[in-house]
Amino acid sequence: MYYWLALMLFFGGLVPLLAARKWVRSKYGVLVLGWLAWVCGISLKGFLNMVLSLVFPALFLEIVPYTITAVLVESTEVLAAFLFLRYHPAFKRLTLHDVVGFAVGFGVGEALTGAAFSVVFVDIPFYGLVSLAAMVERWSAVAIHLASNVFIGLYVTERRVRDIAAGLLIKSVSATSVSLPTVMELWFSGNWVIYMTELVIMLYAAVALSLAWLCVRGVKFGKARAKPEMRRKQLVVSGAVFSLVAISYYFLAPYIAHDNVSATFLAVAYSMVAAVVFKMVFNISRTETLIGAFAGFAVYDIFSYNLLAIEFPVLMQNVIGFALVSSSALRLFGVICGVYLLSVLKRKKLNVFI
Repeated sequence: MYYWLALMLFFGGLVPLLAARKWVRSKYGVLVLGWLAWVCGISLKGFLNMVLSLVFPALFLEIVPYTITAVLVESTEVLAAFLFLRYHPAFKRLTLHDVVGFAVGFGVGEALTGAAFSVVFVDIPFYGLVSLAAMVERWSAVAIHLASNVFIGLYVTERRVRDIAAGLLIKSVSATSVSLPTVMELWFSGNWVIYMTELVIMLYAAVALSLAWLCVRGVKFGKARAKPEMRRKQLVVSGAVFSLVAISYYFLAPYIAHDNVSATFLAVAYSMVAAVVFKMVFNISRTETLIGAFAGFAVYDIFSYNLLAIEFPVLMQNVIGFALVSSSALRLFGVICGVYLLSVLKRKKLNVFI
């Protein structure tokens, strides 16, 4: 069945999105900012993982150090959510309504982005309940993101340390899921490992979401105040330019990179320089630049992967599809660094969003 994984991930994000639009009435701009916060978080997480794997490769060889590393690195997503909710101009007068919309966008954006990167132009068999597990897992992930970001939003508005601690703890514990399949193999075998792993994650998501609901119960939602400005023309220009940046690096890389590691670091540096030049030439906000940049990189990565997808074994295509998210995110890390660098050069206040 064509696109089965992409469809499962798509519905894994679509259902929570429709629920948020119906019951919370979140504005699309706030949802997009939540998605962008997740993208920025995984860009930093991807860069840290790459550096750690080179400097301390032993951390990724055994399940215990790998789990500890995953828990620590997962805090980058909490950091990204905090920085957006605390410093983005759209959230100057933050309400719980805006926090929930942002949190939904954070989780739904992950699912929909995964769906986009999982579209391949080759036939992949449908594995029954194993395939459906991808959708259920996305629902669980959205619930975990929602709970964590609600606590982070409460910290921004109420300044209670327990809230940021709860948000960080919820995300950190969820990161231990990388070791769950190994643990489940002690008692189960075959597809039951997947079923029981997803069941544990689902139960944890329900507990986390229940805790968040208990904390906000009785809190006045307030009207949505966040009004992020995202101009369509500027987004298109940014996306088109950074697609060309990715394409130009593809032709340049064979002449300047000697291996995959140097190619990755040079791709980050190349994107950073391109971001500096882009901001000097175009009068486009930094939020619009980041959204367009990731979209442009994503279009390039998805298209280039599908040109080669037929060469990979069927069972490897899903793994490679998800890995492409990291490829685009790493390039985006270069764009973020370029935006900050330009702020330093211009001696302006370091606000990456405006």
